[in-house]
Amino acid sequence: MGSRHSLERDGPRGPRKRVHAPPAPRPAWNRPPRNGPIPGVPAHSDISDIAGLPWESFVESPSQQIYQLPLGETIIQRLHRDVQEFLKSELWIPSEFEKLTFLRSLSSLSGALLYDEPTESFIQSHITDIVRALHLLLQEEPLGCCLLSSVSQEVFITITDFSYQEVHFLLGSEDRVDLFSFIIKRVITLPPEENFAQMEETRSIGSNNSECLYRQTFQAFLEMLQSLVIKDPHLENLHVIFELMESWLQSVKDHERRRATVSMAQVLKCLSRHLGLKHPFYFQRLGCLVALMALLCGDPLRDVAEEAAEGTHHLLHITLKLKYITHCKENHLSLRTALKRCRELLGHYSILQFYSCPFKIAQVFEVFLNSSELYQFVMTMLNGLDNKKHPCTQASAGELLITLVKNAESRFETVPEIMGVICARLSIISQLSIRQQVISTVSLFISRPKYTDIVLSHLLCYPVPYDR
Repeated sequence: MGSRHSLERDGPRGPRKRVHAPPAPRPAWNRPPRNGPIPGVPAHSDISDIAGLPWESFVESPSQQIYQLPLGETIIQRLHRDVQEFLKSELWIPSEFEKLTFLRSLSSLSGALLYDEPTESFIQSHITDIVRALHLLLQEEPLGCCLLSSVSQEVFITITDFSYQEVHFLLGSEDRVDLFSFIIKRVITLPPEENFAQMEETRSIGSNNSECLYRQTFQAFLEMLQSLVIKDPHLENLHVIFELMESWLQSVKDHERRRATVSMAQVLKCLSRHLGLKHPFYFQRLGCLVALMALLCGDPLRDVAEEAAEGTHHLLHITLKLKYITHCKENHLSLRTALKRCRELLGHYSILQFYSCPFKIAQVFEVFLNSSELYQFVMTMLNGLDNKKHPCTQASAGELLITLVKNAESRFETVPEIMGVICARLSIISQLSIRQQVISTVSLFISRPKYTDIVLSHLLCYPVPYDR
């Protein structure tokens, strides 16, 4: 369902030459699913019965990896020395060869973590310096062309290698998250792919070579994101990734929004297949993420909409799994009712039709969102009404808003806050159809007896120009 012709998804990463030791192993990405029940989820789950949602996405893949042959003690000691010398080289400017030697030495050491305790101690004792060095290496890359070099690609590959050994350079502390944020910004804000030919006028390499480097490095970036989720598949990591991606998912620049959507879709795909069953079983910004992905499903760019649709498909799997686990303890009957309604809604549409019409996403997800998540969804839609560059996004936001409120109008607990935002925004919305949708939303609230006084008090306090 995703856009298989988009630039970001084309082309495998090319071969690399190692300076000191054989490269660390790469895990297989597309392993066949394991048969049998999911640990922690009862076998009688109704989730598998929902039409249009393949059960494979709930099945965890086996954690098999093919490891390199153990390195000899002499080689390991030499790699330790190379890494340590580079980390102490603050008084001189390393060449590209020295940078690549450092990164490839690190990657080789990642494989030795499995069997060599001194290497584990060495990495843990130098992890702060390593994170700082990786940050500096990326900062030294030319702004705007940082992916058109081998260094950036090697940084991503090194981070991936260590993630698969459960050593995380991007999560767990402020300096690591700062590095993560910097990487995302550098990748997302690269010039549009179609500008590469113009960029090559001032560079010595051909446009075909630069496009190949871009594809290889973006693929390395995606694999880096996937490694974070596969080896540590918990909702805290999804929260961090979403926090860093959120603004880029709403970028007014098409190429930035496209890259962010591709990246988020890949994260959701991996998480849907590898979601860990550790506490907490709660993603505190689920309503916001559902809303943003729904808006992107109505994006004016077809490839963005298709990638968002695939990501939303996997997000529904994640939501079903989380709600099943939590409702089994709280209210199994309410979940069965929600699943039945979800099944009925999906039964009317094929997956393609379902996700090509964002309002249907609101219908299906609404049955699983609690009051806090409903509030997040509404606030995100109200923010979407400000997207004046893309009128179709404004229209989608208005349609999603009224659909959600119509289906869940009795379950809102934050109507005063919602009405305050609506009254403040309504006076500056000029598009007649959008204004009418917002006014219809107000009418839905006021028609519920328990909200009538709240809504009327807000309407009387704000000078809302209904006659515009």
